[in-house]
Amino acid sequence: MSNDGSIRKDVKVPFCDFCGTTLKEERLALCSSCRRKICPSCMITHENKIHCRECTKHITGLSKEVFFALYGVANEASLKDIKHASSMNSETMEEAIHMMLERGIIEMKGLSIFTRYSVTDKGLAVLATCEQIYRNEGDVSRFLLRLQEFQSEA
Repeated sequence: MSNDGSIRKDVKVPFCDFCGTTLKEERLALCSSCRRKICPSCMITHENKIHCRECTKHITGLSKEVFFALYGVANEASLKDIKHASSMNSETMEEAIHMMLERGIIEMKGLSIFTRYSVTDKGLAVLATCEQIYRNEGDVSRFLLRLQEFQSEA
């Protein structure tokens, strides 16, 4: 009730804290980490919990460059093709491979010039999560197209 005696009705409409989409109550979710409201298109499921994109990036700890390298390894692309498709320099590529090996996301098989990398089960789970994180970004789309072009030329 207001000061002049009239009745005022406040209607609160929930919205996604990331994209601003108006949410219906049955579509409302909260990030397990930061507790912000998220819509279905902004939510990411990681280890059976719902997270926002920013919290998931922090949880996985993978940069976009490492995602490029992981995606390429999972699709059996050569390191040279991954590097060219992503426009990474050699040092960044080496750091990405080293970090993924340390974290058990990929494993090395073979010796010397016959060395190749393969994605572990843990790496496949991380890859699925990272695909959700980065799927709508333009440079990721360009990378995927360029990698496909390089692989079809081989």
